[in-house]
Amino acid sequence: MTWLKSIFTNNSNHEMEQEQLLYQLRQAQNETMEMGTLLSQVTSGQVDSQQVQQLDQLNDSVGGFLQRLRQRIDREIK
Repeated sequence: MTWLKSIFTNNSNHEMEQEQLLYQLRQAQNETMEMGTLLSQVTSGQVDSQQVQQLDQLNDSVGGFLQRLRQRIDREIK
């Protein structure tokens, strides 16, 4: 009976990980769109230091997500 429970637990954990990954993917997509808006403002000369700082934070966030995604893909492949 324990092995059956572990199958459901593992599936549940796997599904939860997938949901978290999908949420993070949507978040990264939204942040990328926001980065595009900020970059448009930079190129038009309508930028201040706060916007540059925000752009840097968004870049770090999206980059971090992509790094975690790559690590997960590498784990799945092995």
